[in-house]
Amino acid sequence: LYRRPATTFVASFVGYPPMNIVAGRFDGDFRVQGLTVPVSNGHAAGPGHLGIRPEDIRLGGQHPAKLVLVEPLGKEALLTLDVGGVGLKATVPAESVPAPNSQLLVDFPQDRLHLFDAQGQRLAL
Repeated sequence: LYRRPATTFVASFVGYPPMNIVAGRFDGDFRVQGLTVPVSNGHAAGPGHLGIRPEDIRLGGQHPAKLVLVEPLGKEALLTLDVGGVGLKATVPAESVPAPNSQLLVDFPQDRLHLFDAQGQRLAL
């Protein structure tokens, strides 16, 4: 259930913090607002959802992000990021927290992405 949720509904309530689920469009890549994420998706172009767990977002990479909020959680911190106009949550070790309002780069590892169709059903990678 946690590693391969069958639907966006399951993905949104299993685990804390919940999986980031973003509605957008597949067209060889996944696109939403100012964010384009390369995906391995042989499915037809059209609307869908991209999911990634907060612990799977990596600092450093190719996607510019602004750090909006830091919530200390003890050994970790929950970051609220603005990535191309899309709000995402990421977790990092407490000792790795950047300064508030920092401009960062983030990455979304391909093997950690979850793809869902427009109705929220998991797509095979």
